[in-house]
Amino acid sequence: MINNAKLVQFAKNALSQGWGYVWGTFGQVLTPELLAQKWAQYPEGVGNHMGFIQAHWIGKQVVDCVGLIKAAIWFETGILTYNGNTDYSADEMLSRASEKGTFGSMPDIPGLLLHLPGHVGIYVGNGQVIEAHGTEYGVILTKLHGGTPWQSWSKCPLIQYTLSNPVVVAAPAPTGNAVVKDLQLALNLGGFTDENGHILLVDGFMGDHTRAAMAKVALGPGSVNIVVGFVQTRLHVQADNHYGNPFVAPHYHETYDALGAWQIAKRIDHDFIIGKQTLNSLL
Repeated sequence: MINNAKLVQFAKNALSQGWGYVWGTFGQVLTPELLAQKWAQYPEGVGNHMGFIQAHWIGKQVVDCVGLIKAAIWFETGILTYNGNTDYSADEMLSRASEKGTFGSMPDIPGLLLHLPGHVGIYVGNGQVIEAHGTEYGVILTKLHGGTPWQSWSKCPLIQYTLSNPVVVAAPAPTGNAVVKDLQLALNLGGFTDENGHILLVDGFMGDHTRAAMAKVALGPGSVNIVVGFVQTRLHVQADNHYGNPFVAPHYHETYDALGAWQIAKRIDHDFIIGKQTLNSLL
């Protein structure tokens, strides 16, 4: 049985080697044959991302979120060996754990697991987490606070923990702004990606990635997209229903006059453009 230190080191190695993400995998090198198998097994989770997977992950080692943990355990002998008795899902890892708690009670022990429904990551110490985040991300390093909005922690039931008498260091995770989450979701649904071509993490924080995606939105006469609909709704809500109408189709011409009136009222440059000042005022 591996210990928590080996789990952390394994995750760091996977991060440094740029492991990819494919549903249902646990450290195998992705071949066309394996991809076809996973496509048949998960027609939506894999099939909806076939182009990206073929362009980025063929020939690389791949995992899904819980697969990163299982890979560490099943690579113990140096050879990847599947074990059906320890083939737990992300949620089973939590349910089978004898020591666990809410995120706010998390002890500072590298190798703890962090949980959301259907998702799991590995705390590696120093306020950092390694997680297989999704198809278009692969294995990445995130912050314990302000990153993925974890809800709970556990000691993995399949490894041994060597550190005792931990000090509780975690505070409740920030939840983010609900309106910014709506914007991020609208950008994702509209196909607007960040500066690296990645979909946005819907976390409610208006960071550089979200601003980069917003900068790609063409808002001008004739524009029709879900982000324009978001702007309509915000104009409607922000001024007691005086600006905009969220119940019409998301066409720019329906929003143009309302946007200009809003900019005048807020003493923002009257340019009918959703720039940084205008966007901040709507949020």
